Amino acid sequence: MAERYNFRFEEGSTYDRCVQLISELDCAPDALVLDLGAGYGAPAEAVAELGLKYVGCDLDGDGLGDLAARGFETHPLDLRDAHLADQLVAIVRGRPVAAIVLLDTVEHLADTHSLLHAVSDAAARLGEPELVLSIPNVAHRDIAVKLLAMGRFDYTPVGLLDQTHLQLFTEARLRSDMERYAWVATSSRDVLISRTEQRFPAGHPALEPSTPIYEFLSATRLAADPHGEVYQFVRRYARQPHDDSALPGTDDAAAGDVPFLTVIMRTRGDRDRLLADALLCLAAQTDRDFEVRLMVHSDSPVVLGEVAEVVGRFAASFRRRVFVHAVHGGGRARPLNNGLALARGKFVAFLDDDDIVTAHWVEAFRGAATAPSVLRSRCYVRSIEPHPHPDAPYEIVERPQPWYSAKFDFVEHLYANQTPICSFALPHALVSELGLRFDETLEVLEDWDLLLRAASLAGVLDSGEITSVYNFWHDRAGSRLLHDAAQWEQIHLGILDRFDAAPLLLPIKSASYLHDLQRRAEHDAWAAEHRTAEVERLEEYVRSLEHELAVYRRIGMTQALNAPRKVYRKLRSAD
Repeated sequence: MAERYNFRFEEGSTYDRCVQLISELDCAPDALVLDLGAGYGAPAEAVAELGLKYVGCDLDGDGLGDLAARGFETHPLDLRDAHLADQLVAIVRGRPVAAIVLLDTVEHLADTHSLLHAVSDAAARLGEPELVLSIPNVAHRDIAVKLLAMGRFDYTPVGLLDQTHLQLFTEARLRSDMERYAWVATSSRDVLISRTEQRFPAGHPALEPSTPIYEFLSATRLAADPHGEVYQFVRRYARQPHDDSALPGTDDAAAGDVPFLTVIMRTRGDRDRLLADALLCLAAQTDRDFEVRLMVHSDSPVVLGEVAEVVGRFAASFRRRVFVHAVHGGGRARPLNNGLALARGKFVAFLDDDDIVTAHWVEAFRGAATAPSVLRSRCYVRSIEPHPHPDAPYEIVERPQPWYSAKFDFVEHLYANQTPICSFALPHALVSELGLRFDETLEVLEDWDLLLRAASLAGVLDSGEITSVYNFWHDRAGSRLLHDAAQWEQIHLGILDRFDAAPLLLPIKSASYLHDLQRRAEHDAWAAEHRTAEVERLEEYVRSLEHELAVYRRIGMTQALNAPRKVYRKLRSAD
């Protein structure tokens, strides 16, 4: 064993976190802690202080000799041995086992699956002890930024990319591999480090905080999942055996049962007539390759039942594609985020229960889907108000109007939203792979905020089709009336402040667009300045004419015209 792996036990270290996880177990006194690939056994003394018996197992004689000299039980063990499970059972000799430990070990083996299978088999025969494991995160932000920005993947003597590592793990791979062999995480003490040994070469702009490239890549990586700064996964697992038929790779996606579109509809369940109209629009779609996630934002079982009753009025061919879900707590964005977690479609669209869409809404989205970008169609606005008759859901005040821009313009959208929530669809990869979610802290404008973030990353494809009508309520409580203009403006500016806090990725051709925009602004300013000077000159001329007219009226037109110039000037001065 190379001396470089003779680490000390320190507070906050991987070994300390491992012992913390073991200390949470309810186990018999003197129960064994089997440390596989123990090395020099850094946590041995801390485990003993818990009243447990530490047993170090490894193939390296130096580490085992050091452990034995410190008074701990040791066993030579090759983790690649085909009979590993039998050997572990033999080492235990019927004694109770508190935990099996694999610290910084799995990544050093070429065949990790055989090891995990053997440990799972042994645990089943040893009374189901839990497994404590630590493993480095190859998807740490420092590695991701270096590989993407510089094309560098630097192995080092120790650390995230230890030169002896034969396997590399992300959180997703770790979870998948462990679940494959019936190990389900029960607790974690992950090590978070923002700046690692991979932050080299020094001075490279891609690795220096405050540079645009680092800030953008860093923000993108950290938004994708919560593990961007995890240096070491430190987890405890319990065995939960399952049927082999449920192993990864047999889900609906593999079976081809993935719809083109998931429609997330949010409702409070208090507008059944409007909800029925919105569902009717979906039932009439020309393209039926979609599912509906109807998110009922209510704690009342009665309301949930009433919504289910509305859905039940439709034909079975439509009902089987509508899934009703209860949403508890949170604000306007909670139902949308819950729906995103359930969405299976290749794209995800949104519909409030008081808006309506045309029969080719889904068809138009599909026609625009030539790339995994945000899909956008045109939306009209219709002014409505509550109808005086209780059986009518609303009264139309004004026919639909084309308030919003026909084509998406990112810079224009920074000033004002031109795309209502019912007129765009997101590629699912933005949700599943880049972690895009609605901001639940926003009381309004949550859709505008998400649209800008999505458009910045994926771009926008316009279908050009008019496919939806946004109902604009008059004299009715809603987000527009619950918050006054000052609150809307404050939230708007707050969102812009967050965009200002990090580099902003702009669409292709934005450079010439912004250049022309600036030139037009400068021209307009120059024109306004010159118009002002011209207006001032004309105003001065008018004032002089008015003064002249006043003189004529005072002394009489004939007298003024016949007076010598010298006398006339004196008359004017006197006036």
